[in-house]
Amino acid sequence: MVGMRIAVGVATVVMVFVVMIAINEFVAYMNFSPYLKEGLGNLDPKTIVIIALGLCGFANFGSIGVIVGAFGAIVPERTSEIAKLGFRALLAATLSNLMSATIARLFIGLAQNLNVKKVQYKISAKFCTALLGCCYESPFNRR
Repeated sequence: MVGMRIAVGVATVVMVFVVMIAINEFVAYMNFSPYLKEGLGNLDPKTIVIIALGLCGFANFGSIGVIVGAFGAIVPERTSEIAKLGFRALLAATLSNLMSATIARLFIGLAQNLNVKKVQYKISAKFCTALLGCCYESPFNRR
């Protein structure tokens, strides 16, 4: 049963990230939201954290077009060079997003193993509001 849960989690992660890269992150979040609302696929909470954080970037094929268009307008003679570097930038951005998700997963695992405190994985509007409220009350945002 555990093997089946892992297989469903891996398939879901791959599906969501392929949609993110091929289309965009908004469509990927829309495809992922039923898993949060209805508990489809019985995903592990750690998998949910990896997907949610991994989708927080703008690494997709549309971004390559934006970069080529913007920099091509500034430096038209180097448009072909910029286009060649676009796929490398896409790869770097994707790996950066996945690295952030992996590091978050590592800290969640450490907190569980050290029994620092009970870690709950309730992703809800209340949690997001509390998180954003914390950011707004940051000393860096005071004027």
